[in-house]
Amino acid sequence: MDPLSISASIVALLQLSGTVIGYLSDVTVGPKEKQKIRLELCSVLPMLSILQDQAEQAKNGDPWSSTLLSLGVPNGPIQQFRTALEELELKLAPVRGLKKIGKTFTWPFEKNEIQRILSIIERQKILFTLARQNDHIALAKAIKGDVEAVHNKINEIGDGVAKLNSSEKHHKIRQWLSGPDPSSNYNRALRKRHGGTGSWLIDNNVFRDWNQDPGRGSVIWLYGIPGCGKTILCSTILEHILQKYAPAPNTAVLYFFFDFNDIDKRQHERMIRSLLSQLSMHFDSAPPVLESLYSSCMNGGRQPNFEALLETFHQIATTFQNIFIILDALDECEEKPELLSDIEKLVEWEDTSLQILATSRREKEIEDSIFPLTKDEHRICIQSALVNADIRAYVHDQIQTNRKLQRWQKEPKVQLEIEDTLMKKANGMFRWAACQLDSLGSCLTLPKLRKALSTLPRTLNDTYARILCNIDEENQQYALHILQWLAFSVRPLHLEEISEVVAIDVNDTPQFDPDRRLPDPRDVVEICSTLITVTPRLSDNAEFDDAEFDDLELSNLEVGDSELGKSNPKFSGFFVILAHFSVKEYLTSDIIRQGQAVGYSLQKIDCQISLAKDCLAYLLHFDEMGSLPTEVFAKYPLARYAAENWTSHARVAEKKDNKLCQDFFLTKGKAFLNWIRLYSPDYPAGSNLSRSPAGIASPLYYASLTGLLESATMLIDKGVDINAQGGTHGSVLLAASSRGYDEVVQMLLENGADVNAQGGLYGNALIEASSMGYDKIVQMLLENGADVNAQDEGGNYKSALIAASSRGYDEVVQMLLENGADVNAQGGLYGNALIIASSLGYNKIVQMLLENGANVDAQDGLYGNALIIASSMGYDEIVQMLLENGADVNAQLNSSPENALLAAIEGDNEDIARLLIENGADITGRARNGNGTVPSPLEAASYRGFQRVVELILDKGVNVEVQGEDYSRALAEAAREGQQEICQILLGKRAVINAQVMTAARNGRSIEILQILLDHGGDLGDLSLQDAQGRALCHDASVGHSTIKSFEILLKLGSDLRVTDKQGRTCLHHAASSEYSKNIVIWLLKEGFDPNLPDRDGWTPLHWAAKCGGDAETIEILEDAGAKFSVEKIMGWTPDDVAVFHNHEVTWSKSNTAIGCDIKRLKRALEDGRSTASREADARGLEGQVFPGIFHRLDDTCIICDGCDLEICGPRHNCTDCDISSDSFDYCFKCINSSNDTHPGHTFTEIPGPKSMAI
Repeated sequence: MDPLSISASIVALLQLSGTVIGYLSDVTVGPKEKQKIRLELCSVLPMLSILQDQAEQAKNGDPWSSTLLSLGVPNGPIQQFRTALEELELKLAPVRGLKKIGKTFTWPFEKNEIQRILSIIERQKILFTLARQNDHIALAKAIKGDVEAVHNKINEIGDGVAKLNSSEKHHKIRQWLSGPDPSSNYNRALRKRHGGTGSWLIDNNVFRDWNQDPGRGSVIWLYGIPGCGKTILCSTILEHILQKYAPAPNTAVLYFFFDFNDIDKRQHERMIRSLLSQLSMHFDSAPPVLESLYSSCMNGGRQPNFEALLETFHQIATTFQNIFIILDALDECEEKPELLSDIEKLVEWEDTSLQILATSRREKEIEDSIFPLTKDEHRICIQSALVNADIRAYVHDQIQTNRKLQRWQKEPKVQLEIEDTLMKKANGMFRWAACQLDSLGSCLTLPKLRKALSTLPRTLNDTYARILCNIDEENQQYALHILQWLAFSVRPLHLEEISEVVAIDVNDTPQFDPDRRLPDPRDVVEICSTLITVTPRLSDNAEFDDAEFDDLELSNLEVGDSELGKSNPKFSGFFVILAHFSVKEYLTSDIIRQGQAVGYSLQKIDCQISLAKDCLAYLLHFDEMGSLPTEVFAKYPLARYAAENWTSHARVAEKKDNKLCQDFFLTKGKAFLNWIRLYSPDYPAGSNLSRSPAGIASPLYYASLTGLLESATMLIDKGVDINAQGGTHGSVLLAASSRGYDEVVQMLLENGADVNAQGGLYGNALIEASSMGYDKIVQMLLENGADVNAQDEGGNYKSALIAASSRGYDEVVQMLLENGADVNAQGGLYGNALIIASSLGYNKIVQMLLENGANVDAQDGLYGNALIIASSMGYDEIVQMLLENGADVNAQLNSSPENALLAAIEGDNEDIARLLIENGADITGRARNGNGTVPSPLEAASYRGFQRVVELILDKGVNVEVQGEDYSRALAEAAREGQQEICQILLGKRAVINAQVMTAARNGRSIEILQILLDHGGDLGDLSLQDAQGRALCHDASVGHSTIKSFEILLKLGSDLRVTDKQGRTCLHHAASSEYSKNIVIWLLKEGFDPNLPDRDGWTPLHWAAKCGGDAETIEILEDAGAKFSVEKIMGWTPDDVAVFHNHEVTWSKSNTAIGCDIKRLKRALEDGRSTASREADARGLEGQVFPGIFHRLDDTCIICDGCDLEICGPRHNCTDCDISSDSFDYCFKCINSSNDTHPGHTFTEIPGPKSMAI
């Protein structure tokens, strides 16, 4: 395929997507998944449009070409997306002739079908996104995995599809929430904790009452001085609560550790995201309210505002009986006022039971906020008297076990002297004691030790000053450099990264010199002593134990030991961080500038300048490289950090020192180009080491995109074209507007940037800024002449007002309206501002638009009109608002007779349906469109089971006796869907039971409904009628949640319960295969059903119970009734063989207790991927213990069945009449049953399995 072929394929996808969306609009009744499909398809369309444009412009050999071509691989994104669309089109397309009657009424998909299709669409959307970002490396990996998954699942058989899709979506939603994982902090604290410490609080009466009597909702505040062990104590509390309440039903334990070392754990919103993500993990799938939030944000296409996150957390919290929330280190949050406000809101929720425990220092701001929320006894000061016993236990243990202090093991009096001296001066500070122990470890003689004990520093600050002053002179510059990085890096640094810092010469013009590297990265710890700490970095989804962490101590590893810890697959290296919050506080304080350690004083602006220069010096090392090696990140560990984060440091630093930034942007070498290859701000998902210079915008574009005001000004002064086109956003003004850099926007406007320039993803700067809610920039653009009604011809939003309305930015909406925005502007994917705001539940914006003259009945776009979409989505306040403003309650879509009432019923919104009826909605009409008959409201409500709506319609006088077509009358739909109460209501109004009703009831296969209709004079006809598979009513009653009463009704009606289906299965076969039918199995056995009767394939009820994973009770019931374990079906398989083959852990109560275990063990041995010889040896070890049955080939190449494409596990059936190019045609025992249809007149010979062992 070439790029033009890809372009043509994408055009076909766009056309097919439009066709399917049109069909979906014509389907008037269906589950909420219908709306999800529409939303998903509409969210993919813009990406496909962009990719199609790129494909038209791409040439063979350029980076875009390889990216686009990867989309067209067999079973790749284009093929999978097309297959999903074709499946939708096939079932949704209008049918011809008589069959079309009722077509639009019956939703043609099973729920698991829709979930599968949605999963495919969502997966391909991710791949299209990667392609749009031109991240062909990540795309290639993702496509490879996706194609392999397609091949692997072609023949997969199982009932877990719906659950798997639900789990995948739940995972996707939690990724979208981006809640930081606090478990790393928790586990780190647990590892530091000394056993038995913290018991004074666990045994405290206040704490005991707080955690033993949850449900009342209360707050405990633990506060103390720096270094008193608050985080360690918090981990002890959390461990206690988790052990006690984690398994409890309707109870959740949530926690968050604020951490000055991690930018993701310093913000109040990140805490709420983490708590929400943790709370959602208590559900098998995402809670509905969280799914609703995700859907309202374009299925993850944008982020919700904070209020929506908090309210979602609130609604989910109301479903729990008790919730414990543990919050550590409130003082390390950068947004304390907002955090404290959050806690106040949590406490104010009267419909939840939240038990909150928080720790912090005693800061006035925190105390003033927490004080009104807590009782006196719930404010606990961590005083030295309380923790001294814990500190002594810790000190005593360290003296005994610390390798540096073990030299005094033979001197117990000296050990006691150390312990007593430290305890006299610790004053409740764990951190102080830990630092002194480390310092004392370097004392080699008793006189030196006693001198150190006699001159111990008094405070933590004195301790840090002494540590700094004791650093060797030759290492002082290195130490300062390392501390600067650890104090102000954007994220925690890896050991290999921080060790690179030493190799940067920090003269006036910094330079990176690989020859200056430390031979052993671990030396950074030696340089900085106890001011820093190293912690193992856990691989994704890995679990660990303390012993494994002990094995990964730095001192236990050799230099270059598989990159320091990576030899253990659970770990991906080490993080280096400042040892304690108090370290950074001291280094940046006024105190250090007044003491002997003044040379280590860290000032924020100076450190940011230093880090910016270091990053640029590192990147300038690539100035001479025409191309980057694929192993660049391994050879240059700091490259990723420098490329991704230098602009963050430069934004703070450039006003004071911008020379190196200027040099970087003006370089004649390759450094600038290679930066974009390592990390492009336009495509932050990954690197593209082979990116062509032709695809890279000007330096001014990237300076504007990253908010570098001084650099952008300098480049303009140098004559760079301010209106040049390029980059994802199209121009420098759009780039700066997209990221919210208002100072840059102002400067660009003052220097002549075209305020109405078109380009990029959103069309112009005003739409871009409006879509992101940057009200200051919006105001600035408007004041500089931006056309408030300028339209993006190819975009989703068309105008700035539609964009702001779609994101819920009410302040921007108000500003645009005040500046003349056309409130009724039409266009784009969503029609107009009122429609999109109504579809997403933005009450305030809807009210604002209506007050400014929005046409309440305007129709356009994906959703039709405001009232219909608000009714469908369940926004009752907006529906009420629209009705009060004159919305036509009976307005229909231009392309379909669907109206608000039908949309409300279809969307499962019964209260809104009642509201619409009460406001005059037409309850009598049954319209027609090109695809068939649209149901009346009564039919739709009966189908949905909306009893109150049915009653309301009937109270208004609808004539239920008028006969309808086929199954579309209300009684027929209620009968088919098993709505017993509604059937009774309709029959009470003398609804006619005609042939259509009885047929619908039979198809619904509810025995109870049939009894109701029979009681009202219905004619059941021939009870022996069977469906296409030969199943009669009694067979359906044998599975699912039917009751014995159903069989009693059938017997009363004269049904033959012993009829068999086309596979020769009786009711007992069906009941044995169902996990819900234990009582029915008992009843059928009492009625004389034979537990050993084989079906057409030789399967007995016991075989079916084993195949479907029947519970132990059902199997025991069958065995008690005489079912024979030794009965073999076709191919000689016993029930245990079947259970093993289908991976079910079946407990055989009587016949076979040991054999099944051996079979499973042998099966694992045969399938664990070891050599044939090894597997044969294991197999022989079980010889004589297992019985013939399932065969697994040990020597020859496996033979694949030509019917199902699965390996033939046992005798094969070879067609003697087929000659397929010297290859044989073989069927397995299952597929041979279809040979008369597929190979009429051919002869098959059964060939025993090869020399093999039974499993």
